[in-house]
Amino acid sequence: MIGMGVTSSGNFTTGGAVCIDGVLKDGDIQALTLSVSRGGEFHGRATARFVEIFGKVNGDLTATDQIILRASAEVTGRISAPYITMHRGACVNGEVMTLERNT
Repeated sequence: MIGMGVTSSGNFTTGGAVCIDGVLKDGDIQALTLSVSRGGEFHGRATARFVEIFGKVNGDLTATDQIILRASAEVTGRISAPYITMHRGACVNGEVMTLERNT
């Protein structure tokens, strides 16, 4: 977890959750879940089963299941997942790719 008011950089690999309430720069994340809070920022590349964005992302997000962009989300870069949900107000500047769904 990157707490509110904290700025960090680096890579995270976990079988659990990564929650960003602060700022993570030059990150490379591999996790079960990734959450960027309303005041959080993530700059880098991430792969997770489930991704939920309330804050800002500059980079590439890949989910093996689902990406949810809440109304306050601002993403610059590429997002790709089998299921992508964008709430009204979410902003994406970049590529949106729907991946093949596993049945």
